[in-house]
Amino acid sequence: MSSIYKTSSNNCAAFLLYFGYAFTLEEDLNNKVYFKFDATEAGFFDSLQDFKDACKDRRSVYVDYARLIYLQDFIRKSVRIYKENKKGDEVNER
Repeated sequence: MSSIYKTSSNNCAAFLLYFGYAFTLEEDLNNKVYFKFDATEAGFFDSLQDFKDACKDRRSVYVDYARLIYLQDFIRKSVRIYKENKKGDEVNER
């Protein structure tokens, strides 16, 4: 099952890339960016929790980039998450 989180900044992409994810961004009319995470991805829970913790930590630079709001799965806009392999190529995750 996928979980969708919403943030108002593209800059949290840097945090996700640090954990080995690559993705494309889609924005709605309010310039909100959607990230869709695959819960079956190896390391999903650790990476997502680290991301959420960084966004909640007032001492973290990431708090300036994102405040995560849980959304239901029926929203139209989302980001396709890709797992980056060791060669640097992007492989579409199931």
